[in-house]
Amino acid sequence: MVLRINNNKGWIRIAEAFLAISLISGVMVYLYTSNISNPNTKEISSLQKTILDEIIFNDSMRSDILMDNPVNVEKYAANRIPAGFNFTIKICEVENICSLDIYKNQVFANERIVSSNLQTYAPKKLKLFMWRL
Repeated sequence: MVLRINNNKGWIRIAEAFLAISLISGVMVYLYTSNISNPNTKEISSLQKTILDEIIFNDSMRSDILMDNPVNVEKYAANRIPAGFNFTIKICEVENICSLDIYKNQVFANERIVSSNLQTYAPKKLKLFMWRL
């Protein structure tokens, strides 16, 4: 008994469906993996806000900021920044624009204004820049 396939349309439709499913699956896997490797912008912004809030609520670091001494602030931030990121902290005058000299790939920036402590009134802007290594 010999089976003859007179109509190949069924096999062509099966092949088309397989290719469509493969293409859609490939795109979904690519989007999923690229989303995992790149952190969410909201998460990074939230982390920056948390770090800056912790810094400005610490009286000794607040005094350091008002005296333009970022050493302790940078040490504290270095312990809080996750692995895979680099950072720079700048202390600027409130009316000046704080910016990086050289921009990296994708830079996340957030800032806070520190106006005074109990002894000193000298408003400064504290800006935290973060980027992926």
